[in-house]
Amino acid sequence: MPAYHMTPAEADELLDEHRRLLTRDQRRDRKEKDFKDTAFQLVEVNALAFGFGFVRGKWGGEVFKIPADLASGVVLHAAGFFGGRRWGHHFHNLGDGALASYFTTLGSSVGADGSKPATAHAGASPLLLPAGNQNPTKGPLSERELVSLIQSTVARAPTAAP
Repeated sequence: MPAYHMTPAEADELLDEHRRLLTRDQRRDRKEKDFKDTAFQLVEVNALAFGFGFVRGKWGGEVFKIPADLASGVVLHAAGFFGGRRWGHHFHNLGDGALASYFTTLGSSVGADGSKPATAHAGASPLLLPAGNQNPTKGPLSERELVSLIQSTVARAPTAAP
């Protein structure tokens, strides 16, 4: 049986084709890994957010007067820093879920309290406050205050060049 002889150019061409196929397979493998990581992240974050929401709704969700989801989120993120390459990102995902539960609850309660007169904006300009809550500490603006506000706004406005 005769031996197959390959020229250096043919060997280089074959090696280039081999590298191209390896690169294509590596890209495909990376996309699959990214998809799996994203799917795990989606499930871990949302499952824990749901779980803590359930616990808060059923039993109140506080441990030593600290919201359990907030404390768990901080602890899980701290564990994520020490969890190494293999488990660290899972701890961070679970911590994100716990914190998502806490901040959703916090935002919901702040939003529900938004119908009450605010006191946190006492020194803010009325133009920066939400509509319907222009001056929460004094009530509606008087006619004199409104004229003064308009005059100060017009005085600060840039003038057009002739």
